[in-house]
Amino acid sequence: MCGISGALRLSTDAPVEEAVLARMTGALTHRGPDDEGLFVSPAAACGLGARRLSIIDLAGGHQPLCNETGDIWVVQNGEIYNYKPLRAELERHGHIFRTASDTEVIVHAYEQWGQGCVARLWGMFALAVWDEPRQRLLLARDRLGQKPLFLAQADGWLLFASEMKALLRHPALNQPTLDARSLEEMFTVGYVPGPATIWREISKLPPAHLVIAGAVAGVTRLSRYWDASYLPAGSENQIGADEAAAQVRDLLRDAVRLRLQADVPVGALLSGGLDSSGLVALMQELTGGRAHTFSISFDRASHDESQHAVLASSYLGTKHHELRFGWNAFDRLPAVLASLDQPQCFATAVPISMLYEACRAAGFKVILTGEGSDELFAGYGWFRGNQQAETPLQLPASLRAMLFSPRLPWPMSPAARRVLQDAGRSPVRRYLTWLQVSTTHQRNLLFTSGFQAELAHAVREPLAERWQAEYEAAVAPLAPLHRDMTLERHIRLPDFINHEVDAMSMTHSVEARVPFLDH
Repeated sequence: MCGISGALRLSTDAPVEEAVLARMTGALTHRGPDDEGLFVSPAAACGLGARRLSIIDLAGGHQPLCNETGDIWVVQNGEIYNYKPLRAELERHGHIFRTASDTEVIVHAYEQWGQGCVARLWGMFALAVWDEPRQRLLLARDRLGQKPLFLAQADGWLLFASEMKALLRHPALNQPTLDARSLEEMFTVGYVPGPATIWREISKLPPAHLVIAGAVAGVTRLSRYWDASYLPAGSENQIGADEAAAQVRDLLRDAVRLRLQADVPVGALLSGGLDSSGLVALMQELTGGRAHTFSISFDRASHDESQHAVLASSYLGTKHHELRFGWNAFDRLPAVLASLDQPQCFATAVPISMLYEACRAAGFKVILTGEGSDELFAGYGWFRGNQQAETPLQLPASLRAMLFSPRLPWPMSPAARRVLQDAGRSPVRRYLTWLQVSTTHQRNLLFTSGFQAELAHAVREPLAERWQAEYEAAVAPLAPLHRDMTLERHIRLPDFINHEVDAMSMTHSVEARVPFLDH
Protein backbone atom coordinates (compact mmCIF):
# COMPACT_ATOMS: atom_id res chain seq x y z
CA MET A 1 0.00 0.00 0.00
CA CYS A 2 1.30 3.42 -0.92
CA GLY A 3 0.54 6.93 -1.91
CA ILE A 4 1.57 7.73 -5.48
CA SER A 5 1.98 10.93 -7.45
CA GLY A 6 3.41 12.05 -10.75
CA ALA A 7 3.59 14.48 -13.63
CA LEU A 8 3.73 14.10 -17.40
CA ARG A 9 4.75 16.88 -19.76
CA LEU A 10 2.06 17.20 -22.44
CA SER A 11 2.48 20.57 -24.13
CA THR A 12 4.94 22.52 -22.04
CA ASP A 13 8.68 22.91 -22.53
CA ALA A 14 9.30 22.86 -18.79
CA PRO A 15 11.02 19.76 -17.37
CA VAL A 16 9.73 17.70 -14.47
CA GLU A 17 11.49 19.09 -11.40
CA GLU A 18 12.46 16.58 -8.75
CA ALA A 19 11.91 19.15 -6.00
CA VAL A 20 8.29 19.68 -7.10
CA LEU A 21 7.76 15.92 -7.37
CA ALA A 22 9.17 15.53 -3.86
CA ARG A 23 6.71 18.13 -2.52
CA MET A 24 3.79 16.31 -4.13
CA THR A 25 4.92 12.95 -2.82
CA GLY A 26 5.66 14.36 0.62
CA ALA A 27 2.01 15.36 0.99
CA LEU A 28 1.24 11.61 1.04
CA THR A 29 3.60 10.62 3.86
CA HIS A 30 0.71 9.38 6.03
CA ARG A 31 -0.17 6.84 3.31
CA GLY A 32 3.37 5.45 3.30
CA PRO A 33 5.54 6.34 6.29
CA ASP A 34 8.06 3.53 5.72
CA ASP A 35 9.83 4.61 2.52
CA GLU A 36 9.93 7.23 -0.25
CA GLY A 37 11.07 6.97 -3.84
CA LEU A 38 11.24 9.33 -6.84
CA PHE A 39 11.94 8.77 -10.53
CA VAL A 40 12.44 11.39 -13.26
CA SER A 41 12.79 10.13 -16.84
CA PRO A 42 16.03 10.89 -18.74
CA ALA A 43 14.48 13.75 -20.74
CA ALA A 44 12.50 14.94 -17.68
CA ALA A 45 9.23 14.32 -19.52
CA CYS A 46 7.74 12.20 -16.74
CA GLY A 47 8.15 11.91 -13.00
CA LEU A 48 6.84 9.27 -10.59
CA GLY A 49 6.75 9.41 -6.80
CA ALA A 50 5.75 6.91 -4.12
CA ARG A 51 5.38 6.78 -0.36
CA ARG A 52 5.38 3.16 0.84
CA LEU A 53 3.55 1.37 3.62
CA SER A 54 5.53 -1.88 3.68
CA ILE A 55 3.30 -4.96 3.88
CA ILE A 56 4.66 -7.51 1.37
CA ASP A 57 8.43 -7.97 0.88
CA LEU A 58 9.28 -5.49 3.63
CA ALA A 59 12.91 -5.11 2.54
CA GLY A 60 12.64 -5.34 -1.24
CA GLY A 61 9.44 -3.57 -2.24
CA HIS A 62 10.88 -0.09 -2.84
CA GLN A 63 9.06 2.06 -5.42
CA PRO A 64 9.30 3.34 -8.13
CA LEU A 65 10.31 -0.04 -9.49
CA CYS A 66 11.67 -0.88 -12.96
CA ASN A 67 12.33 -3.80 -15.28
CA GLU A 68 15.78 -5.32 -15.91
CA THR A 69 16.68 -2.76 -18.59
CA GLY A 70 15.46 0.26 -16.63
CA ASP A 71 13.11 1.57 -19.30
CA ILE A 72 9.71 0.54 -17.82
CA TRP A 73 8.88 2.10 -14.44
CA VAL A 74 5.89 1.62 -12.15
CA VAL A 75 4.32 3.02 -8.99
CA GLN A 76 1.30 1.39 -7.40
CA ASN A 77 -1.07 2.07 -4.52
CA GLY A 78 -2.88 -1.05 -3.34
CA GLU A 79 -2.42 -4.80 -3.53
CA ILE A 80 -2.41 -7.27 -6.42
CA TYR A 81 -3.93 -10.37 -4.82
CA ASN A 82 -3.18 -12.74 -7.71
CA TYR A 83 0.45 -11.70 -7.98
CA LYS A 84 1.78 -15.19 -7.20
CA PRO A 85 0.08 -17.04 -10.11
CA LEU A 86 0.79 -14.06 -12.39
CA ARG A 87 4.45 -14.18 -11.42
CA ALA A 88 4.63 -17.90 -12.14
CA GLU A 89 3.07 -17.36 -15.58
CA LEU A 90 5.46 -14.51 -16.38
CA GLU A 91 8.47 -16.54 -15.27
CA ARG A 92 7.41 -19.25 -17.71
CA HIS A 93 7.56 -16.53 -20.39
CA GLY A 94 11.17 -15.84 -19.37
CA HIS A 95 10.76 -12.77 -17.16
CA ILE A 96 13.27 -12.42 -14.33
CA PHE A 97 12.14 -11.07 -10.95
CA ARG A 98 14.42 -9.34 -8.47
CA THR A 99 11.99 -8.88 -5.55
CA ALA A 100 9.08 -10.70 -3.90
CA SER A 101 6.88 -7.61 -4.25
CA ASP A 102 3.44 -7.73 -5.86
CA THR A 103 4.25 -4.44 -7.61
CA GLU A 104 7.04 -5.98 -9.70
CA VAL A 105 4.44 -8.22 -11.35
CA ILE A 106 2.95 -5.09 -12.98
CA VAL A 107 6.23 -4.18 -14.70
CA HIS A 108 6.65 -7.59 -16.32
CA ALA A 109 2.94 -7.95 -17.07
CA TYR A 110 3.12 -4.65 -18.97
CA GLU A 111 6.17 -5.89 -20.90
CA GLN A 112 4.28 -9.07 -21.80
CA TRP A 113 0.77 -7.79 -22.55
CA GLY A 114 0.98 -3.99 -22.81
CA GLN A 115 -2.05 -2.11 -21.53
CA GLY A 116 -3.94 -5.43 -21.63
CA CYS A 117 -2.09 -6.36 -18.44
CA VAL A 118 -4.52 -4.27 -16.38
CA ALA A 119 -7.45 -6.61 -17.09
CA ARG A 120 -5.37 -9.52 -15.70
CA LEU A 121 -4.85 -7.86 -12.31
CA TRP A 122 -7.00 -9.08 -9.42
CA GLY A 123 -7.03 -6.68 -6.52
CA MET A 124 -7.39 -3.09 -5.38
CA PHE A 125 -5.03 -0.70 -7.10
CA ALA A 126 -4.25 2.63 -8.65
CA LEU A 127 -1.11 2.47 -10.77
CA ALA A 128 1.11 4.35 -13.18
CA VAL A 129 3.49 2.79 -15.72
CA TRP A 130 6.02 4.91 -17.61
CA ASP A 131 7.15 3.41 -20.92
CA GLU A 132 10.40 5.21 -21.80
CA PRO A 133 10.86 3.81 -25.36
CA ARG A 134 7.31 4.82 -26.32
CA GLN A 135 7.32 8.00 -24.20
CA ARG A 136 3.94 6.88 -22.92
CA LEU A 137 2.22 6.88 -19.52
CA LEU A 138 -0.41 4.34 -18.48
CA LEU A 139 -2.70 5.13 -15.55
CA ALA A 140 -5.27 2.62 -14.27
CA ARG A 141 -7.69 2.10 -11.41
CA ASP A 142 -9.19 -1.13 -10.04
CA ARG A 143 -12.58 -2.44 -11.12
CA LEU A 144 -14.68 -1.23 -8.17
CA GLY A 145 -12.79 1.93 -7.28
CA GLN A 146 -11.31 0.78 -3.98
CA LYS A 147 -8.16 2.83 -4.52
CA PRO A 148 -8.40 6.48 -5.65
CA LEU A 149 -6.56 8.24 -8.44
CA PHE A 150 -7.04 11.97 -9.00
CA LEU A 151 -6.09 13.68 -12.27
CA ALA A 152 -5.56 17.24 -13.47
CA GLN A 153 -4.53 18.81 -16.76
CA ALA A 154 -3.13 22.29 -16.23
CA ASP A 155 -0.55 24.51 -17.95
CA GLY A 156 0.54 21.74 -20.30
CA TRP A 157 0.87 19.09 -17.57
CA LEU A 158 -0.98 15.89 -16.78
CA LEU A 159 -0.78 15.45 -13.00
CA PHE A 160 -1.96 12.49 -10.92
CA ALA A 161 -1.96 11.47 -7.27
CA SER A 162 -3.66 9.30 -4.66
CA GLU A 163 -5.01 12.43 -2.96
CA MET A 164 -5.85 15.91 -4.17
CA LYS A 165 -3.64 17.56 -1.57
CA ALA A 166 -0.62 16.21 -3.47
CA LEU A 167 -1.81 17.74 -6.75
CA LEU A 168 -2.20 21.11 -5.06
CA ARG A 169 1.55 21.08 -4.30
CA HIS A 170 2.28 21.49 -8.04
CA PRO A 171 2.74 25.12 -9.23
CA ALA A 172 0.19 24.59 -12.02
CA LEU A 173 -2.53 24.07 -9.38
CA ASN A 174 -1.60 26.56 -6.70
CA GLN A 175 -4.90 28.45 -7.15
CA PRO A 176 -7.66 25.89 -7.80
CA THR A 177 -11.23 27.00 -8.50
CA LEU A 178 -14.20 25.82 -6.44
CA ASP A 179 -16.65 23.86 -8.60
CA ALA A 180 -20.13 25.26 -7.91
CA ARG A 181 -21.91 22.25 -9.40
CA SER A 182 -19.93 19.85 -7.19
CA LEU A 183 -20.82 21.87 -4.11
CA GLU A 184 -24.50 21.78 -5.08
CA GLU A 185 -24.28 18.00 -5.59
CA MET A 186 -22.63 17.58 -2.20
CA PHE A 187 -25.65 19.27 -0.59
CA THR A 188 -27.93 17.08 -2.74
CA VAL A 189 -26.60 13.58 -1.98
CA GLY A 190 -24.23 14.28 0.92
CA TYR A 191 -20.92 13.80 -0.91
CA VAL A 192 -19.25 14.85 -4.18
CA PRO A 193 -20.12 12.31 -6.91
CA GLY A 194 -17.33 11.46 -9.34
CA PRO A 195 -15.69 11.85 -11.70
CA ALA A 196 -15.88 15.52 -10.68
CA THR A 197 -14.34 16.84 -7.46
CA ILE A 198 -14.80 19.95 -5.38
CA TRP A 199 -12.07 21.60 -7.50
CA ARG A 200 -12.90 22.41 -11.11
CA GLU A 201 -9.40 21.54 -12.35
CA ILE A 202 -9.28 18.07 -10.73
CA SER A 203 -11.18 14.90 -11.61
CA LYS A 204 -11.17 11.26 -10.53
CA LEU A 205 -10.18 8.45 -12.84
CA PRO A 206 -13.37 6.32 -12.88
CA PRO A 207 -13.20 2.73 -11.61
CA ALA A 208 -12.29 0.08 -14.21
CA HIS A 209 -10.80 2.72 -16.51
CA LEU A 210 -7.33 3.42 -17.80
CA VAL A 211 -5.67 6.43 -19.39
CA ILE A 212 -2.95 6.36 -22.04
CA ALA A 213 -1.06 9.64 -22.35
CA GLY A 214 1.78 10.47 -24.71
CA ALA A 215 4.55 12.89 -23.85
CA VAL A 216 5.35 13.44 -27.52
CA ALA A 217 1.84 13.75 -28.97
CA GLY A 218 0.42 15.40 -25.86
CA VAL A 219 -2.72 13.27 -26.22
CA THR A 220 -4.64 11.49 -23.47
CA ARG A 221 -7.09 8.67 -24.12
CA LEU A 222 -9.57 7.32 -21.55
CA SER A 223 -11.09 3.85 -21.92
CA ARG A 224 -13.00 1.29 -19.85
CA TYR A 225 -11.31 -2.10 -19.49
CA TRP A 226 -14.04 -3.96 -17.53
CA ASP A 227 -17.70 -3.85 -16.55
CA ALA A 228 -19.87 -6.19 -14.52
CA SER A 229 -22.68 -7.92 -16.33
CA TYR A 230 -26.08 -9.16 -15.22
CA LEU A 231 -28.31 -11.41 -17.29
CA PRO A 232 -31.35 -9.68 -18.82
CA ALA A 233 -34.54 -9.79 -16.76
CA GLY A 234 -36.18 -13.21 -16.92
CA SER A 235 -33.07 -15.13 -17.96
CA GLU A 236 -31.31 -15.38 -14.60
CA ASN A 237 -29.95 -18.75 -13.49
CA GLN A 238 -32.18 -20.46 -10.94
CA ILE A 239 -30.38 -22.40 -8.22
CA GLY A 240 -31.48 -23.54 -4.79
CA ALA A 241 -30.76 -21.64 -1.58
CA ASP A 242 -28.39 -24.31 -0.27
CA GLU A 243 -26.36 -24.34 -3.49
CA ALA A 244 -26.23 -20.53 -3.55
CA ALA A 245 -25.09 -20.41 0.08
CA ALA A 246 -22.35 -22.95 -0.61
CA GLN A 247 -21.11 -20.96 -3.60
CA VAL A 248 -21.06 -17.71 -1.61
CA ARG A 249 -19.22 -19.40 1.25
CA ASP A 250 -16.56 -20.81 -1.06
CA LEU A 251 -16.06 -17.52 -2.90
CA LEU A 252 -15.88 -15.53 0.32
CA ARG A 253 -13.44 -17.98 1.90
CA ASP A 254 -11.15 -17.60 -1.11
CA ALA A 255 -11.46 -13.79 -0.97
CA VAL A 256 -10.48 -13.79 2.71
CA ARG A 257 -7.59 -16.17 2.03
CA LEU A 258 -6.16 -13.84 -0.61
CA ARG A 259 -6.42 -10.86 1.73
CA LEU A 260 -4.49 -12.59 4.48
CA GLN A 261 -1.35 -12.44 2.30
CA ALA A 262 0.96 -10.13 4.25
CA ASP A 263 4.33 -10.05 5.97
CA VAL A 264 2.78 -8.12 8.88
CA PRO A 265 -0.09 -8.98 11.30
CA VAL A 266 -3.67 -8.76 9.98
CA GLY A 267 -6.64 -7.73 12.15
CA ALA A 268 -10.33 -7.10 11.46
CA LEU A 269 -13.16 -4.72 12.25
CA LEU A 270 -16.06 -6.50 13.98
CA SER A 271 -19.49 -4.88 14.30
CA GLY A 272 -21.34 -8.07 15.19
CA GLY A 273 -23.32 -8.00 11.95
CA LEU A 274 -23.45 -10.88 9.50
CA ASP A 275 -20.84 -9.36 7.20
CA SER A 276 -17.97 -8.72 9.60
CA SER A 277 -18.77 -11.77 11.77
CA GLY A 278 -18.62 -14.01 8.71
CA LEU A 279 -15.29 -12.53 7.65
CA VAL A 280 -13.75 -13.02 11.09
CA ALA A 281 -15.04 -16.60 11.30
CA LEU A 282 -13.41 -17.42 7.94
CA MET A 283 -10.26 -15.55 8.94
CA GLN A 284 -9.85 -17.72 12.05
CA GLU A 285 -10.72 -20.89 10.12
CA LEU A 286 -7.97 -20.12 7.60
CA THR A 287 -5.28 -19.06 10.08
CA GLY A 288 -6.08 -21.44 12.92
CA GLY A 289 -5.43 -18.63 15.41
CA ARG A 290 -7.28 -15.99 17.41
CA ALA A 291 -7.84 -12.82 15.40
CA HIS A 292 -7.54 -9.36 16.88
CA THR A 293 -10.86 -7.57 16.30
CA PHE A 294 -11.87 -3.93 16.78
CA SER A 295 -15.24 -2.25 17.34
CA ILE A 296 -16.66 1.02 18.62
CA SER A 297 -19.43 1.74 21.13
CA PHE A 298 -21.55 4.90 21.36
CA ASP A 299 -22.82 6.89 24.33
CA ARG A 300 -26.29 7.16 22.80
CA ALA A 301 -28.14 3.84 23.16
CA SER A 302 -30.05 4.31 19.89
CA HIS A 303 -26.74 4.30 18.00
CA ASP A 304 -24.94 1.65 20.03
CA GLU A 305 -24.67 -1.91 18.72
CA SER A 306 -21.52 -2.82 20.60
CA GLN A 307 -23.26 -5.67 22.44
CA HIS A 308 -23.51 -7.52 19.13
CA ALA A 309 -19.76 -7.16 18.57
CA VAL A 310 -19.05 -8.43 22.09
CA LEU A 311 -21.32 -11.44 21.57
CA ALA A 312 -19.72 -12.23 18.20
CA SER A 313 -16.23 -11.90 19.66
CA SER A 314 -17.12 -14.14 22.58
CA TYR A 315 -18.61 -16.78 20.29
CA LEU A 316 -15.70 -16.68 17.83
CA GLY A 317 -13.03 -16.39 20.53
CA THR A 318 -11.25 -13.29 19.19
CA LYS A 319 -8.97 -10.91 21.07
CA HIS A 320 -11.36 -7.97 21.08
CA HIS A 321 -10.59 -4.25 21.38
CA GLU A 322 -13.53 -1.90 22.03
CA LEU A 323 -13.35 1.86 21.54
CA ARG A 324 -15.75 4.36 23.13
CA PHE A 325 -17.25 7.17 21.04
CA GLY A 326 -18.35 10.23 23.03
CA TRP A 327 -19.49 13.65 21.87
CA ASN A 328 -15.96 15.01 22.36
CA ALA A 329 -14.99 12.83 19.39
CA PHE A 330 -16.40 15.54 17.13
CA ASP A 331 -13.39 17.65 18.07
CA ARG A 332 -11.70 15.50 15.43
CA LEU A 333 -14.01 16.75 12.68
CA PRO A 334 -11.62 19.36 11.14
CA ALA A 335 -8.83 16.79 10.88
CA VAL A 336 -11.21 14.19 9.46
CA LEU A 337 -12.48 16.59 6.79
CA ALA A 338 -8.88 17.46 5.89
CA SER A 339 -8.16 13.75 5.43
CA LEU A 340 -11.22 13.33 3.19
CA ASP A 341 -9.94 16.12 0.89
CA GLN A 342 -13.58 16.96 0.05
CA PRO A 343 -16.62 18.04 2.08
CA GLN A 344 -19.41 15.61 2.92
CA CYS A 345 -22.63 15.81 4.93
CA PHE A 346 -22.13 12.62 6.97
CA ALA A 347 -20.31 12.25 10.28
CA THR A 348 -19.65 8.53 9.77
CA ALA A 349 -16.02 9.25 8.93
CA VAL A 350 -15.30 10.31 12.54
CA PRO A 351 -15.83 6.91 14.24
CA ILE A 352 -14.26 5.14 11.26
CA SER A 353 -11.14 7.28 11.65
CA MET A 354 -11.03 6.48 15.38
CA LEU A 355 -11.21 2.76 14.67
CA TYR A 356 -8.28 2.80 12.26
CA GLU A 357 -6.26 4.95 14.63
CA ALA A 358 -6.81 2.31 17.33
CA CYS A 359 -5.84 -0.48 14.92
CA ARG A 360 -2.55 1.22 14.12
CA ALA A 361 -1.85 1.93 17.79
CA ALA A 362 -2.31 -1.80 18.48
CA GLY A 363 0.33 -2.62 15.85
CA PHE A 364 -1.81 -3.51 12.83
CA LYS A 365 -1.03 -2.22 9.34
CA VAL A 366 -3.62 -4.45 7.62
CA ILE A 367 -7.31 -4.72 8.57
CA LEU A 368 -10.13 -6.72 6.99
CA THR A 369 -13.44 -4.87 6.87
CA GLY A 370 -16.99 -5.70 5.79
CA GLU A 371 -17.83 -2.85 3.43
CA GLY A 372 -19.41 -3.91 0.16
CA SER A 373 -21.75 -6.54 1.60
CA ASP A 374 -24.84 -4.31 1.49
CA GLU A 375 -24.05 -3.44 -2.12
CA LEU A 376 -23.44 -7.08 -3.01
CA PHE A 377 -26.51 -8.52 -1.25
CA ALA A 378 -28.92 -5.55 -1.55
CA GLY A 379 -28.86 -4.92 2.19
CA TYR A 380 -29.88 -1.26 2.30
CA GLY A 381 -33.48 -0.38 3.14
CA TRP A 382 -33.92 1.62 -0.04
CA PHE A 383 -33.41 -1.57 -2.09
CA ARG A 384 -36.63 -2.88 -0.52
CA GLY A 385 -38.33 0.47 -1.04
CA ASN A 386 -37.51 0.39 -4.72
CA GLN A 387 -38.87 -3.14 -5.03
CA GLN A 388 -42.14 -1.95 -3.47
CA ALA A 389 -42.25 0.87 -6.01
CA GLU A 390 -42.25 -1.71 -8.81
CA THR A 391 -45.60 -3.20 -7.69
CA PRO A 392 -47.87 -0.35 -8.89
CA LEU A 393 -46.29 -0.62 -12.34
CA GLN A 394 -48.16 -3.92 -12.81
CA LEU A 395 -51.53 -2.14 -12.53
CA PRO A 396 -53.60 -1.00 -15.55
CA ALA A 397 -52.52 2.35 -17.01
CA SER A 398 -55.73 4.15 -16.02
CA LEU A 399 -55.39 3.10 -12.39
CA ARG A 400 -51.70 3.99 -12.36
CA ALA A 401 -52.51 7.49 -13.64
CA MET A 402 -54.93 8.02 -10.78
CA LEU A 403 -52.57 6.61 -8.15
CA PHE A 404 -49.63 8.70 -9.37
CA SER A 405 -51.67 11.90 -9.18
CA PRO A 406 -50.33 14.36 -6.58
CA ARG A 407 -53.94 14.90 -5.44
CA LEU A 408 -55.24 11.51 -4.42
CA PRO A 409 -58.93 11.24 -3.42
CA TRP A 410 -58.16 9.54 -0.09
CA PRO A 411 -55.72 9.96 2.81
CA MET A 412 -52.42 8.13 2.54
CA SER A 413 -49.36 7.71 4.74
CA PRO A 414 -46.18 9.54 3.64
CA ALA A 415 -44.42 6.19 3.13
CA ALA A 416 -47.17 4.84 0.88
CA ARG A 417 -47.33 8.09 -1.05
CA ARG A 418 -43.57 7.94 -1.62
CA VAL A 419 -43.82 4.39 -2.99
CA LEU A 420 -46.44 5.49 -5.50
CA GLN A 421 -44.57 8.62 -6.50
CA ASP A 422 -41.33 6.67 -6.93
CA ALA A 423 -43.10 4.15 -9.16
CA GLY A 424 -43.80 6.94 -11.61
CA ARG A 425 -40.13 7.86 -11.92
CA SER A 426 -37.42 6.30 -14.03
CA PRO A 427 -35.07 3.89 -12.17
CA VAL A 428 -32.25 6.45 -12.17
CA ARG A 429 -34.40 9.29 -10.82
CA ARG A 430 -35.92 6.95 -8.25
CA TYR A 431 -32.41 6.03 -7.10
CA LEU A 432 -31.54 9.70 -6.75
CA THR A 433 -34.59 10.37 -4.57
CA TRP A 434 -33.37 7.74 -2.10
CA LEU A 435 -29.88 9.28 -1.99
CA GLN A 436 -31.01 12.88 -1.51
CA VAL A 437 -30.23 14.52 1.83
CA SER A 438 -32.05 17.77 0.99
CA THR A 439 -34.86 19.05 -1.20
CA THR A 440 -34.57 21.59 -3.99
CA HIS A 441 -36.47 24.05 -1.80
CA GLN A 442 -34.01 23.59 1.08
CA ARG A 443 -31.04 24.11 -1.21
CA ASN A 444 -32.58 27.25 -2.68
CA LEU A 445 -32.93 28.64 0.84
CA LEU A 446 -29.29 27.80 1.52
CA PHE A 447 -27.73 29.15 -1.69
CA THR A 448 -27.31 32.85 -2.35
CA SER A 449 -28.68 34.40 -5.53
CA GLY A 450 -25.12 34.84 -6.78
CA PHE A 451 -24.35 31.16 -6.27
CA GLN A 452 -27.59 30.14 -7.99
CA ALA A 453 -26.65 32.35 -10.95
CA GLU A 454 -23.28 30.60 -11.12
CA LEU A 455 -25.06 27.23 -11.17
CA ALA A 456 -27.28 28.40 -14.02
CA HIS A 457 -24.16 28.95 -16.14
CA ALA A 458 -22.31 25.81 -15.02
CA VAL A 459 -20.83 23.76 -17.84
CA ARG A 460 -21.81 20.44 -16.26
CA GLU A 461 -25.51 19.60 -16.34
CA PRO A 462 -27.43 18.87 -13.11
CA LEU A 463 -27.00 15.51 -11.42
CA ALA A 464 -30.36 13.97 -12.38
CA GLU A 465 -29.91 14.73 -16.08
CA ARG A 466 -26.31 13.52 -16.08
CA TRP A 467 -27.05 10.22 -14.37
CA GLN A 468 -30.12 9.72 -16.56
CA ALA A 469 -28.06 10.11 -19.73
CA GLU A 470 -25.21 7.95 -18.48
CA TYR A 471 -27.03 5.00 -16.92
CA GLU A 472 -30.68 4.77 -18.04
CA ALA A 473 -30.10 2.80 -21.24
CA ALA A 474 -27.56 0.50 -19.58
CA VAL A 475 -29.87 -0.58 -16.74
CA ALA A 476 -33.12 -0.74 -18.75
CA PRO A 477 -32.83 -4.46 -19.77
CA LEU A 478 -32.05 -5.60 -16.22
CA ALA A 479 -34.33 -6.98 -13.54
CA PRO A 480 -35.40 -4.25 -11.05
CA LEU A 481 -33.08 -5.39 -8.25
CA HIS A 482 -30.13 -5.70 -10.63
CA ARG A 483 -30.83 -2.18 -11.93
CA ASP A 484 -30.57 -0.80 -8.42
CA MET A 485 -27.44 -2.80 -7.62
CA THR A 486 -25.78 -1.61 -10.84
CA LEU A 487 -26.52 2.02 -10.02
CA GLU A 488 -25.19 1.61 -6.49
CA ARG A 489 -22.00 -0.03 -7.76
CA HIS A 490 -21.33 2.71 -10.29
CA ILE A 491 -22.35 5.73 -8.22
CA ARG A 492 -22.23 5.59 -4.42
CA LEU A 493 -19.88 2.67 -3.79
CA PRO A 494 -16.70 4.18 -5.32
CA ASP A 495 -17.28 7.84 -4.52
CA PHE A 496 -18.62 7.62 -0.96
CA ILE A 497 -18.15 4.17 0.62
CA ASN A 498 -14.74 3.33 -0.84
CA HIS A 499 -13.48 6.90 -0.64
CA GLU A 500 -14.30 7.10 3.07
CA VAL A 501 -12.69 3.74 3.85
CA ASP A 502 -9.52 4.60 1.93
CA ALA A 503 -9.14 8.10 3.36
CA MET A 504 -9.85 7.16 6.98
CA SER A 505 -7.62 4.08 6.98
CA MET A 506 -4.70 5.61 5.11
CA THR A 507 -4.60 8.77 7.20
CA HIS A 508 -3.52 6.42 10.02
CA SER A 509 -1.19 4.35 7.78
CA VAL A 510 -3.48 1.31 7.75
CA GLU A 511 -4.40 -0.76 4.69
CA ALA A 512 -8.09 -1.71 4.70
CA ARG A 513 -8.85 -4.85 2.71
CA VAL A 514 -12.43 -5.54 1.62
CA PRO A 515 -13.18 -9.21 0.82
CA PHE A 516 -16.77 -8.53 -0.28
CA LEU A 517 -15.39 -6.40 -3.13
CA ASP A 518 -13.21 -9.21 -4.43
CA HIS A 519 -12.53 -8.82 -8.15
